[in-house]
Amino acid sequence: MKKKKLIICTLGLVFSFLFTGCAEVYDLSAEDEDTIAVYCAKTVSKFSTSKKQGYVNLVSSSSDEDELEEEEETVEELPEETEETTEETKEPEETEDTSEEETQETVEEPEEPTASASMTDALAISGLSFNYKNSVEMSYYSMGGYYDITPQSGNDFLVVTYDVVNSTDSDIVVDIPSSGIVFKASVGGAANTADNTILLNDLSVFSGTVEAGTTEELVLLFQFKPENLSDLSSLKLQMVQGDTTTNIEL
Repeated sequence: MKKKKLIICTLGLVFSFLFTGCAEVYDLSAEDEDTIAVYCAKTVSKFSTSKKQGYVNLVSSSSDEDELEEEEETVEELPEETEETTEETKEPEETEDTSEEETQETVEEPEEPTASASMTDALAISGLSFNYKNSVEMSYYSMGGYYDITPQSGNDFLVVTYDVVNSTDSDIVVDIPSSGIVFKASVGGAANTADNTILLNDLSVFSGTVEAGTTEELVLLFQFKPENLSDLSSLKLQMVQGDTTTNIEL
């Protein structure tokens, strides 16, 4: 029994001696301490049933904090820069000086008085005289009893007739279209230009020869509403050639 106790004591001393030793003490930096703390927290949370596994980095580096501060400053400064840019780039509204243009538009040149003349003097075809015969209202016009023309629906013809006399011994050629003449009539508060028809005796488009010592009957045809032709005493006839307008005496 004593022998067993001796053996046990001896073994205890041996093991005690084996598990004893000198330990070195290390100085840890703040970063090492943070790393160990994070590792320990991760290890503890890994085996904790009340928390989810993993860890949260609660400490941000100084560089990250600087970047965040710069971003916040940039966001705060943007509206001010935008306003300054807007004010700098905003151009003053241009005010057009339209006073001169308006003055030019409102100034009207006085109209030159329209000359008056007979048809003979207005056409000024040597050797021919144009004698006004009459003006009548017609629902259609017949040339020589074998050719009829009608106005547009709702209109009547105002037929103005002239006798054209060649008092010379020579034939006289007449070409109204080449002269660019246009005839106009106003009556009963309305005005219109003469129709250009295919009639051989249409003065507005007459192109032919008036033989020596003969008389030709030529006509001008205008279309008007019947109510405008109720009183032909107000009839006025004009001849327009280029920029010149001449009142024709009837």
